[in-house]
Order: sequence, then C-alpha cells, then structure tokens
Amino acid sequence: MDYFDVINELIAEKGLSQTQIFNKRKDLDVKISKRDLSNVTNKKVILTEEKNCELSKILGLDEEELPFMAYLQHAPEDLKKFVEDFRDIILNIIRLYINSGLPEEQFKEEIEKLRKSRSYEIVKTGWGCLDDIIDENSINIKFQNNEIKYAKPEFAPGQIIDNSMYPLIEKGNRIHYSSKYDVKIGDLVLLKILNKDRYYNCNFIRRYMIDEMGKYLFKAIDPNFPSFRLEKGEFEILYKVDRITKKV
Repeated sequence: MDYFDVINELIAEKGLSQTQIFNKRKDLDVKISKRDLSNVTNKKVILTEEKNCELSKILGLDEEELPFMAYLQHAPEDLKKFVEDFRDIILNIIRLYINSGLPEEQFKEEIEKLRKSRSYEIVKTGWGCLDDIIDENSINIKFQNNEIKYAKPEFAPGQIIDNSMYPLIEKGNRIHYSSKYDVKIGDLVLLKILNKDRYYNCNFIRRYMIDEMGKYLFKAIDPNFPSFRLEKGEFEILYKVDRITKKV
C-alpha cells in the first residue's frame, strides 16, 4: 500500500469528510490547508514532512508514519525492497510464534489482523520487538487498531521451527541439519508447505513417512500437533535433521 492509499484508506475507515478533517486541525493546532488535503486525497501532491506530521496527528497515526511513507514513495528501489523484505521477515517470525501457541482457527484470525496492518506498523514493531522475541517468555504485539498477545514457544527462532517436537527437543537444544538428498523413510526433516492457504508457508519439523495409501506423511511426535498428508508438489524438504545436541 503506497502513501496515497494509506491516507485515503484511513480517511474512509474513520468516515471523515475533508471538512471534518480540516476542522480537527483547530483542536490540534496544526496549519494544514484545505488545498493540501484536496491535493493529497486526489493523489496530486506529496505533502512536505511538516504537513505529513500534521496530517498524521489528525488521523491518529504515529507522527512519523506519513513522512516515512512519503519518503518511501520515491525512495530507490533497493530501499523499497529492503523495507518489504524486512516486513516479510517480521511477519514470518510473528506467524511462527502465533502458530506455535494457538488453535488453527484462532491462528487464522490473528494472521488476518496482521494482513490488515500497514507496512510502517510492522516495520516499527519489528525493530522494537526482536529482542523481546528472542529473550522474553512472551511477546505483546501492538498495532494501531489491534493487539495480539500470546505466549512464546519453547524455542528460539534459530533453534526450532515449531514446538510440536517438545519434549523431544527441549529449550536450548540445537538442531543440526544435513543435506536433504539423503533423506529416507523415518528421518526427521525440516519441511516447507508450499500451499499458502495452509499454514501460511510456515516451516515444520516432522518425521518423513509414507501412509497406507502411498501418500507422503509427515508425522508429528506429539499427537497434540498436526501431521501432514501431502501430495508431491505440495511440499519441499529443506534439510534432513542430522542430530540434536543438548544445551551445555
């Protein structure tokens, strides 16, 4: 969503007319003009940094959000790509943690909240919460209109992909991977489900099996977590789990 889309969507969401927005400036002591509002809502002009800060206040945003979006509108492509890549990284981390602790239906609801969150919210939240994700026992993600709170799984992101292997893989244990090319029936594998409508492209550790119908079965050790029956082309084996070492 670009700079102009963010502004127009927020105005529509709040049900504000340009006159109502203009009148709010008196209460907030800002100087943005009706012409400025008309130009920006009609996608004619990107406002100055000062006026973007003022409009952010009027719309109830973080004061830096619209200046950030305005800069990004004409930023070099490499920077735009960096922001989008970082946004995806943060979303995937949050999806991972939500998936580890919630039933599937609630997981889908929380993911829908994330999808509706703007890039600025996710990027800013990402910078602020990375230490919490790694070091604390829970994480509280706060966006403009939503709050998502849930327990962190038993494992740090670099150590485990989901908590269905607990207690086989305990907190602090390290997983060592090897090539996927020597995988055989019964091995633990790091699995990526390619169907984006199912588990949102998350990665899982499962035991590689074949069921009685000859389908690929990726079995969870803990029966409280799902096993997957998948057709060829619906998954990718990323690595074989070679060994697990305990934290010293």
